[in-house]
Amino acid sequence: MGNIALQHNGKFMKEENLQHLISRCEAFLRDTRYAAISIRNHIRRWNSGIAQYLRSKGLDDYSPPLGDEYLCSIQALGIYTEGTVNEYRRSVRMLNDMLLLGHIRRSSKVPVKYDFSGEIGMEMLKFIDSQRRLRRAEKTIVHHQRNLSYFLEYLVQGKALVHPMEITEGDIVSYIGVCSNKVSARYSIRMLMSFWHEHGVVLNDFDEFFRAFKVRRKERIPSFYPSEDVEKIEESVNRNCALGKRDYAIILLASRLGLRASDIATLTFDEIDWENNLIRKKMVKTGNSIELPLLSEVGNAIIDYLKNGRPKSSAVNLFILHRPPYTSLSAYAVCSQINRLIALSGVNVIGKHHGLHSLRHSLASALLKQSTPIETISEVLGHQSCQSTMSYLSIDMESLRQCALEVPLVPDTFYNQKGGTFYERH
Repeated sequence: MGNIALQHNGKFMKEENLQHLISRCEAFLRDTRYAAISIRNHIRRWNSGIAQYLRSKGLDDYSPPLGDEYLCSIQALGIYTEGTVNEYRRSVRMLNDMLLLGHIRRSSKVPVKYDFSGEIGMEMLKFIDSQRRLRRAEKTIVHHQRNLSYFLEYLVQGKALVHPMEITEGDIVSYIGVCSNKVSARYSIRMLMSFWHEHGVVLNDFDEFFRAFKVRRKERIPSFYPSEDVEKIEESVNRNCALGKRDYAIILLASRLGLRASDIATLTFDEIDWENNLIRKKMVKTGNSIELPLLSEVGNAIIDYLKNGRPKSSAVNLFILHRPPYTSLSAYAVCSQINRLIALSGVNVIGKHHGLHSLRHSLASALLKQSTPIETISEVLGHQSCQSTMSYLSIDMESLRQCALEVPLVPDTFYNQKGGTFYERH
């Protein structure tokens, strides 16, 4: 039977002959280079699981509601571990993907949907839409959505407000006071209030209030590692396997060139100029174009990975996952892998961050020790301005010592004034 639509709980769903659907899933897995053992395991679970369940009900055609019923039935048995149930759940999701989408998704994560109901919520959505029209980065828009949805929940459920005009300075102060990320929340709310005032939604833009209401960031010294520790981290990577060759090239791009995780993950073949030994890239975070020297160690590591480690893939990015279907590596995966490698390297990480940013900080420290101008360091790290780079001055302990001033001696007359009573202890 071909695909037809049936109604389930008011929604039209598709159904298809199960064996035909399994054949389509198998072909897709083979075309996208899933491991043979993975394909065999999925086929086994389909045939011994959902197929038997349908036969017991006298059915040949599969639909997502039947998949849900099947998963509920095996959970109710109470004989399978949570890991086994998750494996069957994954196999059922593959059937649903192929039936409804025509392909199998890499991940089943569902994007978070933020609730902006009510009058205040509708006015917040207008602000978020304006940010999209201004072509703000999607990451920035998501931050606004998250911050404002929590603020909306606080206003409606906590304060029982129904209109933006009812929001007071006290509401903003009390809400930000309980936020985990006070700086981000303050920024989103200030942008919102300015937008609302500009469009006549509120009478007060709270500009004077926000000027006076500051959220102080805790001062901290960036985590960094001395050059010998960085070398130890690099040398700890096992380059005898394909995955190690990839990770070694990634580590060098972070430690020797200071690239961010997003820029490493999105590095493409055409951004490497092999003839001139340069990397020319538009940075993801700032949108600025940079030109970095392709150091011999970095270039050789990339060549070794491309020749002897990288699986065959149509992905345009250099670094890819080493499991089917061999898609591009994400910035999150780059950060996680570097974090793991540093932790396993044997260097002392107590009291320090041990992620990609610590390698960028370490590079900045090494450049400062070489008396590199702050403007050059800013360009290497891809900062939009030198002001962002100034925070790294706090890790240049030798230069800071040179700035220290001698504390002048206090003359005895200070302690002896008025007969010494000025300095008496009571």
